[in-house]
Amino acid sequence: MAKDTVPEPTQRSACTLTASHISAILTIAADAIIALDENFNITLFNDGAAAIFGYKPSEILRRPLDLLIPERMRARHHRHVAAFSTSPVAARKMGERQEIFALRKDGTEFPAEASIAKQATGGNTDYMVLLRDVTERKLTEAALATANTKLEARVAQRTQALEAEIKRRE
Repeated sequence: MAKDTVPEPTQRSACTLTASHISAILTIAADAIIALDENFNITLFNDGAAAIFGYKPSEILRRPLDLLIPERMRARHHRHVAAFSTSPVAARKMGERQEIFALRKDGTEFPAEASIAKQATGGNTDYMVLLRDVTERKLTEAALATANTKLEARVAQRTQALEAEIKRRE
């Protein structure tokens, strides 16, 4: 059987391709990709983050992450971040135990899913966050649950009617 062969790139060209690919991913990603410094100031805010949050990168870069977290959730978020910062775990999905919310520039909150990773570089720890707005999914799930409840009620009514008809015919 013939085997396809692809020439091995040099290490230098592989690094160039990697940087090029990362740049393209950051540009086209619909999800928010946000990088933070050790003080949790925003150092990278991709186009997906701009679309989701409503900030231009120039408005949010070097600003605190707290701008994107609802006031009512900031203290809890700080506790979780402090625990993550000192843990040996390099990455984790946020919101595994509870739903998380984020805050748009216009002040509206939205449900989100997020993952965070940390990387020690040059004596500092940087953080990378991937966040997805799940508003549409939550609305769809709620509509589906409502439709399911209505359907179950109709099935129960029809079952009662059929049972009554069976008893009447006996």
